[in-house]
Amino acid sequence: MGIGSLVAGVVYYLNAKFNLVKKWQMYLASIVAMVTVYFTGLSGADSGRFEIWNKVFDKVDLSHFLLGKGAGWFADQRITLGTNTIVIQEHSNFITFFNLFGIFGIILVLPIFLKFLKEKDDHSIFSSILFIAFCNSYGHFSLHQSTTAIIIIVTAAICLAGGKK
Repeated sequence: MGIGSLVAGVVYYLNAKFNLVKKWQMYLASIVAMVTVYFTGLSGADSGRFEIWNKVFDKVDLSHFLLGKGAGWFADQRITLGTNTIVIQEHSNFITFFNLFGIFGIILVLPIFLKFLKEKDDHSIFSSILFIAFCNSYGHFSLHQSTTAIIIIVTAAICLAGGKK
């Protein structure tokens, strides 16, 4: 996941420098790739993540879908991988966010994300860092690590400010 995210970030950076496609097209392509990989599988290279995600999705009901289940819900489920491994993280920031806040949480964050997609990339390195974090969030839980979360938050603030003070 980390190496794939780094490669995606380098591609994003080069795209930002040479202005080949628009920012929203890069994000849309990555989202399509993420969904496609989930539904087509990785022949076991997913390290069991897809099995975990399937077990999460099996537990989703209407209230979960709309409002989420809050912090600690996933760990309380005692989802197992294999015969005796209890999984304590979803291994996806996106699924963690969905479990916490449901679709309403996603709807609340969507305008900020769309604003970012519309902004010009004045700081290619910072927007590349955010793209790496976005791609890495697919299969990791980077925001659970405080130093990484701080880097992502500061980088997002720089990108959303668009060079303004």
